[in-house]
Amino acid sequence: MTTNQLIPEPFQNRSGPIPDEYKPAIKEKLLETLGKTNIVQISCESAGITRATFNSWINHGLITREDLDDALERYRDQIRAEITKRTFVGVRKPLLSNGRVVKDDNNQPIYNDVPDSRLLIEMAKHILPEWMQAERTDALHGDLDKVS
Repeated sequence: MTTNQLIPEPFQNRSGPIPDEYKPAIKEKLLETLGKTNIVQISCESAGITRATFNSWINHGLITREDLDDALERYRDQIRAEITKRTFVGVRKPLLSNGRVVKDDNNQPIYNDVPDSRLLIEMAKHILPEWMQAERTDALHGDLDKVS
């Protein structure tokens, strides 16, 4: 059952106070969308509440710092997954020959998964010790007062 099915149709998109029995389902929808987009306005719209309601729920403890941190971590995991996919699996691109798309026997385009080596190098710089950039001080151009 989806969150929207938990919220009665007549209640959706109406103004006025939100009955307490609908708040958990609305909160769940809000946090689910926030975890996918990390955009408060879109999350509020998907849950059918205003930004003012969102802020009120934070101020009254219905939405906690832990809820927001969990949503942010889900969003970060989504980004991590996409970076990993693009780095190791690649992005689907049509196969080209002489500037034209290569097609199979059924006249359908042929695709290749092309990994992004730039992302791999950036990941290596942050994760692998042998790829990390060591800080270097240029004695000729650095601060000579620090040299003893």
